[in-house]
Amino acid sequence: MTRTAVLLPIAVAVAVAVAACDAPSFQIIYDISNAAGGQTCGVERRSCADISLACDAVLSVRILSPDRPNEPHIKVCERIVSAPKQDLCSITAIKLPVKEMPKETLEVQALIWPQTAVTDPQTGELDCLRNEVTFELATGFPILVKGEQPALGGRTYFHPGQTEAVVTLGCTFLESVTGTTCIAANAVQVTAPVLDFDSGAQINTNNVTVLVGEPRPMGEIHVLEVGDAAVLPVLNATPLVWGGTVKLDLIETACIEVIEGVAQSTATLHCYDGSSFPQPKMFDLPGILLSKPTLDQIIGALQLSVFPEAGITVGMVVDGGLPVAGVSIASRRLSNPGAPPPTIQYLSADRKSVGGTATSSSGIFVSLDMPYATELTAPPHTARAIGGRVRGKVTVVLLELAPIVGT
Repeated sequence: MTRTAVLLPIAVAVAVAVAACDAPSFQIIYDISNAAGGQTCGVERRSCADISLACDAVLSVRILSPDRPNEPHIKVCERIVSAPKQDLCSITAIKLPVKEMPKETLEVQALIWPQTAVTDPQTGELDCLRNEVTFELATGFPILVKGEQPALGGRTYFHPGQTEAVVTLGCTFLESVTGTTCIAANAVQVTAPVLDFDSGAQINTNNVTVLVGEPRPMGEIHVLEVGDAAVLPVLNATPLVWGGTVKLDLIETACIEVIEGVAQSTATLHCYDGSSFPQPKMFDLPGILLSKPTLDQIIGALQLSVFPEAGITVGMVVDGGLPVAGVSIASRRLSNPGAPPPTIQYLSADRKSVGGTATSSSGIFVSLDMPYATELTAPPHTARAIGGRVRGKVTVVLLELAPIVGT
């Protein structure tokens, strides 16, 4: 195995005294193996950011004298908090305790476990010694003796006079922290870019808060409150994307909520029918930012003095990102297909009034009485989406026209 320079550019400062109080401290530097064969992590994984942590994981570090393996000088067994990074770089947040160490050759062991493999089923506490492993003499990679395999692991030695210990991590059973098999039944993996309602372009400012959740019925209306949604951290900076793994019970629908960081802004929802939810739930769902000036313009066109507390649905018919005129919207309640249709109004080209029976060149339609989870279509096109009011929020619908059926 050949070590590639700075494959995993992370160093956890251990600050461990090697002999007396004036002895230098050392760092543990984690590298990953991408050499051919063995417990390779693959040539495509060249940094910690390339190893995602889709599942709950635990870091175990033991520093010991080789002749006394059961009496480690330092031991850590700590859950890796993967948000907001959602990758192996998150282990940098785990600091090792400061402790005076003997001035001798020390063995450094590092293992990353799926949390389920090191959790005591009776107490729920972490126990990183539940499974027994040893290490290959040549590579330092883990060998399972009894129990479950670690996801990654490695061993190295620290000699007096050195300032760092480089642990090369082999990918023993990487799928246990990155694969879909470890995702809990109520876990949802989400990636969510945010699009601007007016331009259709992806926004490049993080002056927004992005969440995922499902509105729930409360009497005759639907609500999406704090406990019904999970905040998504920034997943990628260029282009700007939010996302991560969250634990939510999404049953019938899913909504991406966008809250703009300006005074008196109104949260917007972009929602999806859950009839075709993948299992496990993994989504790439854009959110929609409807700016306050645009919403004020729509509220004015409806001749309302204030935003309706029960919520509002605002939609746009687009083709290739451009608004489309002359489209009449059809609706059908998913939960009650025979219910009377909601009232749909069409915004004028100058966005100053409503009227007509089809979209103007603005492409915009609105409804004040549409129940949540109403399916909207644009016959004879195949475009479909769901909308409907949620208390205190704007539900945004985008109907992207597809080719007319039969053409």
